[in-house]
Parts: sequence; structure tokens; C-alpha cells
Amino acid sequence: MDVADALPGWLVRFGASQQAQVGYNLVSLGSTWVTLLGTNVPGVSARSIEGEFSAFIQGGVSATAASISQIGTVASTAQSIRFEAQRGEGAYL
Repeated sequence: MDVADALPGWLVRFGASQQAQVGYNLVSLGSTWVTLLGTNVPGVSARSIEGEFSAFIQGGVSATAASISQIGTVASTAQSIRFEAQRGEGAYL
């Protein structure tokens, strides 16, 4: 699916290469990948911080790093941004 549809206002990169597509409810088995996950994906423990979707960002063990980024103005009423990260299997940071 197009990045603009899945993550409006965000850029997706694998290393330095900007990506035009992300997956939808598709998890990689070891390669670099970014996917939009709904809250009920079989076999995946998607932890939506708020709302119904999460961006799932995967960089493989020896694969290129994956990232999402956004440039814009932050509202004066904004308080925080939250994310959850995991390194290796079962070890949340």
C-alpha cells in the first residue's frame, strides 16, 4: 500500500532509501520492512498505544535499518509522543 495512504505525513526509509510502499498486516521473516498493523493480526502481538493501528518497523539482524520520520510543526498543546521498541525476541526496551 502507498506510504501516503498508510502513514499520511510520514516518510519511510530503509537505510538512506526512501520507500513508496509499506505492507498492511504483513510481517517480515527477517528482512527490513514497515507495515501498518490492525489490532487483530493473527500471530502478532500488536500493541496499539492509542487508536486502531500501529506502524510495525522491522530491521533484520543483518539487514538495513528501517525508519519512519515526519517533519512539521508541533502544536503548542502537544505533550508527548510514545513508542515501544523491541530488540531481539521478547526483549522490550
